[in-house]
Parts: sequence; C-alpha cells; structure tokens
Amino acid sequence: MSTRVDRNHFIKFQGHIPDLVADASGLDRELRLIWIQMVLSVQFQSGRQIMQVCIGELHGKPVMLKLENGVPCLNDEAMPIKNLTEQELKAFQEEVDGLPKSGNPGCEALLNACRASFIANLLGKCVGDECVDKLTHVLDHVHYEVQKYLGEVEED
Repeated sequence: MSTRVDRNHFIKFQGHIPDLVADASGLDRELRLIWIQMVLSVQFQSGRQIMQVCIGELHGKPVMLKLENGVPCLNDEAMPIKNLTEQELKAFQEEVDGLPKSGNPGCEALLNACRASFIANLLGKCVGDECVDKLTHVLDHVHYEVQKYLGEVEED
C-alpha cells in the first residue's frame, strides 16, 4: 500500500487548512506525517495562491513556512526572509516528497536532516534577530532529532 498522497484531494478543504494541520497532533508520527503532507500542497484561499511547507516540529506541532503573495510567514506570522521564492519552497517540498515514508527512525532522521539543511539556507536570508531566533530554535529541534538518531546525544 502506498502512503503517497493525492494533493488535489484536499483542495476542497481550502478554508480549513489550519484546522486540518492542528488535527494531525493526535495521530501517531507516521500518520501525522502523511496527514500533514496531504495538507501542505499549494492551496488557494480567497483567490490568493499560498505555498506552505512544514519545516519542522516543535512540541509535536508542525512549524509551517508559507509564502503568501510574496510574504514569508512562519506559523502565520510575517517574517523578514529576503528573496524567498515559491520555487524554493516547491523544490524543498519535492525533496521531502522524494524521501522514503516508512516511519522508521532512519527515515525520520533523513527528513529532519533535509529540514535542517533548508532552515540553514533560510538563516542566510533572514533579517533581524527575532527571525533568526525563531528559525534557529526550529533548527535546534530538527538537528537534535538527527543527533539523537546518530547516537550523538542521550535520549530524554
């Protein structure tokens, strides 16, 4: 059985995207990733195109980066990230979509390593301490998960 998700299936839920992502918090890790993947495609809300991707998880909740009419937002808060393009978000989502989805710890570490690389690139485009601090916090979490898998830190 394939865990690949048909993105067009969830376009009809376009007005309920934040609720759908929040609903994933009660699912186990593998199902949550599948659910979030279904929600994170290009969506159309109120006639505006929004590209949204999950760049990590903090305390079991997804951290969403979206580009709405050219304005980068992290969890719906505008962030001064210069020159972020929809093509970059699409390339990142395609990279994530190309990763194995077996739910084993190695695949999770690979996903988090991919996220860490993307966030590190975003940090070079940030303007201001608040933006840098927020992205660094997310980077610390995804990097920690990779280190934990590699045995470089003790598990909590």
